[in-house]
Amino acid sequence: MHTDSHRFNALVLYLCASVCICGSIARAARADSSPFGINGCSWSHLGMNTDKFDREAGLKRLQAIKDAGIKWDRCDFWWGRIEPEKGKFLWRDVDWIVEQYAKNDVQLMPILCYGSAWQKSDAPVTDEERALFARFVYETVKRYKKFVHV
Repeated sequence: MHTDSHRFNALVLYLCASVCICGSIARAARADSSPFGINGCSWSHLGMNTDKFDREAGLKRLQAIKDAGIKWDRCDFWWGRIEPEKGKFLWRDVDWIVEQYAKNDVQLMPILCYGSAWQKSDAPVTDEERALFARFVYETVKRYKKFVHV
């Protein structure tokens, strides 16, 4: 029994030391080095690349993110909104969005998602659609690689 008590105390001491060390490491890490983000602005849901795009609502959300000390924001880049016709890319609002993140020192984590504007499903399901999605990804990365790092 006495030996089990020593083992238990040693285990508790080890766990406490581990928590203290890990806590110190976590505090030492820079907040802006985290690859995690929230989906706070939701630009696509605010009408990105449509006539109803609510830029002001997005800017208010971005300011709230910045004020809260959040360094990353996830942003859906809807394929159907960025390439409304095969081979015709509409970067107008996306360029503006990328610029707003840079101005506000919030890292952008774009999620390239959903289906094209001309297909019937929410995801590319044929080899041809997957190849077209790959081209959409390539064009997006090529355009924003200087500003977006994940």
